[in-house]
Amino acid sequence: MKRVIILILFLIPSVTSHDVYEFGKDYWFEDENTIKTNTGWVFNIEEMMDYTVEGEVLGIRFYKEEKAPFGLVDVALAWGDVLKPEIKKNLEVKMEYRYCSYYYTPHDSEITFYYLRTHMSNNHLIPSTKEIFDKILEIKKGDYIRISGSLVYITGRKNMGDKIEKMEWGPSSTTLEDEGERACEIILVKSLEFLDQKSFTQEKQIPEKSSEKSYGEVWKYFIMIFIPVFLILSILSLRSGKKEEISPVILEYYTKKGYRVVDYTSEKNFLRLVISKDDNVYLVIINLKTGEISYKLMR
Repeated sequence: MKRVIILILFLIPSVTSHDVYEFGKDYWFEDENTIKTNTGWVFNIEEMMDYTVEGEVLGIRFYKEEKAPFGLVDVALAWGDVLKPEIKKNLEVKMEYRYCSYYYTPHDSEITFYYLRTHMSNNHLIPSTKEIFDKILEIKKGDYIRISGSLVYITGRKNMGDKIEKMEWGPSSTTLEDEGERACEIILVKSLEFLDQKSFTQEKQIPEKSSEKSYGEVWKYFIMIFIPVFLILSILSLRSGKKEEISPVILEYYTKKGYRVVDYTSEKNFLRLVISKDDNVYLVIINLKTGEISYKLMR
């Protein structure tokens, strides 16, 4: 009987563990922006911006790579209408090498591929502590999680006698508009929470219950007011040869709605804004040509 029990105890770790480099043993933080490995690599972490994302895990893949021992996992997340049963049943997610691909077959659905692309993300997770490392190993498909930390850009070097080997990972994507290579988020994870499905669903529905508090409804009114003003100011700017300030228009609108514009940039047909309300910060992307809007919870 004792032999059976001992056998079971030895088998459990082999079933539940993942083949990855171990935090604190194979690699460690020399300081908050430097990672070193026992193979001689030194990595510098440049934090680009604070970032928070939450959703359901639709795909996950673990890695064991010497040039990125800290990047032990890719996690594909989805949120919003993508999680509706009628959408999920027609959605196939595949975790390829450092890449997530999805295949969607629409059946009487109003969801667009643009919506899918802007409500899904493939996240390369880097644990900032041993506790976070252990939590990451527990992630499995179907979990609801919230990840907070920083989007980062990583460079590495290793002395190889008379030469130096270098590597580069990133910079991380900071927008939902991109796709393909370099469209993934590289996250230095400082907080990882497992959410139950019921609370996750309720949290997602609360902002859409009234027009005053609904993020989606606010943007409908915003588009009606802001785009005409933006176009007029753009025309005036072209005629005068000067760039007109549009921030007062945005600030006035959000002040009335309880929002605050932290920053904004424009490029071609896209307007990108960072807005905040009730301790939440959002990255908003507006296609001025089509009127389509997407947003990402940053903090």
